[in-house]
Amino acid sequence: MALYIPSINVAIQKIVAAYTEEDYLKIKEIMDYVINAETIAGSEDDYHNASVGLVRMDDYDNAVFLLEHGLKRYPKSTDILADLLEYGLKCRALSEISPYYYDKLAKIDRRFWSWRAFHFSIDFHMVYIQYSKSKAQEDEIIDEIEKLISDYKEYKPNDERAYMVEHDFYELLNKHDLAQKALKEALESLKICPQCALNYADSLFENGRYEECVPVLERTVKMSEDQPSINIGYAYYILALSKEGVLRDKSKELTADNVKPIYDAYYSAIVSLDDTMDRMKDQCFRRVSILERQSGIESGIEKKGGYGQ
Repeated sequence: MALYIPSINVAIQKIVAAYTEEDYLKIKEIMDYVINAETIAGSEDDYHNASVGLVRMDDYDNAVFLLEHGLKRYPKSTDILADLLEYGLKCRALSEISPYYYDKLAKIDRRFWSWRAFHFSIDFHMVYIQYSKSKAQEDEIIDEIEKLISDYKEYKPNDERAYMVEHDFYELLNKHDLAQKALKEALESLKICPQCALNYADSLFENGRYEECVPVLERTVKMSEDQPSINIGYAYYILALSKEGVLRDKSKELTADNVKPIYDAYYSAIVSLDDTMDRMKDQCFRRVSILERQSGIESGIEKKGGYGQ
């Protein structure tokens, strides 16, 4: 029976099934059909989602082939161009994918860019800068990244990812103060920014700035109640350790008033951490046991994770 594929969505379903059966000849047959088809249904989002499906199977080559097919139909799609930059980095030379930015995406008014267009363009340039051939070229790329970040914040003003990628950029340059400034700016500018908040809190914690860390983490876990984009169990764990650190720094006597909030944070960590983080759960139980011995105050937290049993 002749192969018939009516849409990009059906194509990716068939490819996933072929991967499950390890039928690589079938995958090639499907891709050849899609790329050579005169008509096949598929929106910009369909091409993006299909490429993501291929990438989840580490098939970057076919993801790029599919996106290139989509670009012929949607030459102004900033999402498709962004995906070509991001996934092309995994399987193509920089010289092959750079035209997608300089000859195509850069010529589209940034007011019409998606968040992926900004984010993946910055990712692309952060790789590109490491292969610059001169100080002058390096400075040009840095200028381009900084302008991209500035426009990202302007056109996507509520997107914390703009601040996260700015942080990553300055960390790449070993400009740690500017990296931390980006996270702090997010906390000052955005109502919801759990990723920036947790990263900023991590930095404070690593530098022993526990008293500053506590309010940032309390805001982090509150933000994450409705925006579960971070590991909230880890956030509670660091919060508990930070509260302990404050007590140690101030040499305070352990009382029910100051130990109970620490127990609460450890309990929240224990119930929020998934099964892949058993070691951290065990550390929570150990810290609770130590506090119980030092303070003489029972936590009510049982080894199996019960509370007040």
